[in-house]
Amino acid sequence: MPPWEENGSALPVRAGDRIGALSDDILHHLLSFLSVQSAVRTCVLARRWRHLWRSTTGLRIVGVQKQGHVQDLVKFLHHLLILHERSVLDTVEIEFSEFLKDGVPYVNLWIRFAVQWGVCALTVEINHSEHLYLDRLPLVSRRLTTLHLDGLGLQETFLDFSSCPTLEDLKMQLCDINVRKISSRSLKRLSIMDCQSDLNYQFVFTRDLKRSPTFSKLKTLLLNEYWCVAPDLDPLACILKNSPVLEKPTLQLFYTGGDHIEMKGSCSSMERSSAISEHLNIVEVKFHKIDKRVHKVLKFLCTFNIRFSFE
Repeated sequence: MPPWEENGSALPVRAGDRIGALSDDILHHLLSFLSVQSAVRTCVLARRWRHLWRSTTGLRIVGVQKQGHVQDLVKFLHHLLILHERSVLDTVEIEFSEFLKDGVPYVNLWIRFAVQWGVCALTVEINHSEHLYLDRLPLVSRRLTTLHLDGLGLQETFLDFSSCPTLEDLKMQLCDINVRKISSRSLKRLSIMDCQSDLNYQFVFTRDLKRSPTFSKLKTLLLNEYWCVAPDLDPLACILKNSPVLEKPTLQLFYTGGDHIEMKGSCSSMERSSAISEHLNIVEVKFHKIDKRVHKVLKFLCTFNIRFSFE
């Protein structure tokens, strides 16, 4: 009698079949790191794999070699969304480098499907010379915690997250932001990088912060040079003074790419200015070279008794 039958243990794993020995739950998670096309292709590996793709914990909707058009996936996604069996999703990533005008409604539809499925982390990235404009309606979700937007056009009430009570992490990069307000009661991490707008955001941002709200839960913040060009650095001053639990602000005073210099600042509890968060641990300032603008920002931060050193 084989030894595993004597002690009632499981059959030994054949050499080279370690993945096959994993539980279905683990395989569902692993398949979520593949593009939806590759995940579906695993159905031919063995009988057990035939339907595993239908219960993945996440969906990666990307163009072929990340160079495909939105339209290339429309029919495929139509069938996949019908056949997918999981009622909630942990992650959804949508990434394309090409799109035509008639493909835009499909991207908006996939985003709404993701939210309807209760996705926790949603990423939408369009690597194209033109922005892809999303619907103007706000998102409504009690499970969404992370939202990363790249290369998109954002209009009207889309950035009203009052109906997303668990959203904590918002990142916007290379977006065209044409909204007058970002509204959230739960946001803890905010990143706005290399975005553009037809609105005078330095005025609107400063005016609104002086008039009313505080970022009561914001702990980490990443801002680019756009927020540091006002003559009196008023936008930066407002956000520091209206973020009572802020722990780590980062100022990136250059466009992405290339080597950069990094300085880190901190202050002791005895020296910390009462105008900034008592939870502030570190301030990072990144730049290509020290010029008048960088010197001005560093001098301004020193007024809060923040001391800097080179990394």
